[in-house]
Parts: sequence; C-alpha cells; structure tokens
Amino acid sequence: VSTVLVEKKQTDRDLQLVGTAQASKEVNVASESGGKIVEVHFKMGDYVTKGQLLAKIDDTYKRLAYETAKVSYEKCKDDYNRNISLHQGEAISDTQLRDIKMAFENASIQLENAKKQWDDTKITAPFSGYITAQNTELGAYVNPGTVIAGIADISELKVILDVSESNAYELREGQQVNIIADVNTEANFSGKVSNIS
Repeated sequence: VSTVLVEKKQTDRDLQLVGTAQASKEVNVASESGGKIVEVHFKMGDYVTKGQLLAKIDDTYKRLAYETAKVSYEKCKDDYNRNISLHQGEAISDTQLRDIKMAFENASIQLENAKKQWDDTKITAPFSGYITAQNTELGAYVNPGTVIAGIADISELKVILDVSESNAYELREGQQVNIIADVNTEANFSGKVSNIS
C-alpha cells in the first residue's frame, strides 16, 4: 500500500457554459418636461456622447419665465445691497433689512427653479453609447417621463449565464474566464466573474 500527503490543489477541469452577452450599461432616456418636440438630433444606431443634445422641447414659455425671474433677481439683489448700506447708517430698521433679504433669497430660489425648468426642455445623453430605440419624432407631444430613446454602452459587455447548483461552487468572484462567441469562433475574449447570485 502506498500513501501520499493530503494537499489542496487546483483541478484542471474546464467548465463550459452558454451565456448571453449584454451591454454594460443600458437605459431608457425620458423627458423631464412636457411639450412639443421641436428638434431631434439622433436616429437608430447613432453613436452619441455623454451630454450630447438628443432632442429639444419647445422652450418659449420656460425661457420667458427664466428671463422674468432673472430681472426680478437682479432688482432684489440691487435693493438688498443698497439697503445694507442704509442699515449700516441706521437709516432702516433690522426688520426692514430682514424683509428685503428674504425677498432677495426668494428671488434667488425662483431664478434657480426657472433655470432648472428651462434646462429640462433639453434632453441629453446620460452616457456615451449607441441609440437602441427611437420613441419620438419631430412634432410629437411628450409628457414628463415619456421615454424618447434607448441608449446602450457596448464598450464593455457582461455575459449573463445560468449555472447548475453542482457547478456553482467551482466559481468564485474575480476568477478569470475565456469567452468564445458563436458568430466568430476564432476570436477569444477574456473576462472575470464579477458576481455570483
């Protein structure tokens, strides 16, 4: 009888599984404002960069509201600065200065709100990728939350696969894997296990 010492070893057994490749990031881009689409700057299959203008909603009323808020803000700012000097010379009371300061702060908030609403009429790409869906056309009316496009980032892919319970224990996060695509069996890709659930 011959014996050997027990030791841990990595087995040479390969595990071959079938999976589906998906974009690393994929999102539906929705409108944050309501109105008529007056510009569309994309079509199916286009590559877009982060921050690129995809579409624009009629912004006439939002722009006018912003300009009105800006005029009001500038007036309140001038009033406040002028009344600080008056308060230092004791020409106005603390209460009067407080009221003017509150009006200035309120005008500042209204300006910020008007700017945000105006900016929301411009729909931009949240990240770089390819247009996978076009759900709007020039002249269409959209509501807040209406999906206008789909974008997928395929600069990195993730492969989703089902693993049997008996094989799941052979995998670990960070483990290196080789990937072969059916469409091109000559090309080999490498990756790593990012998540097991």
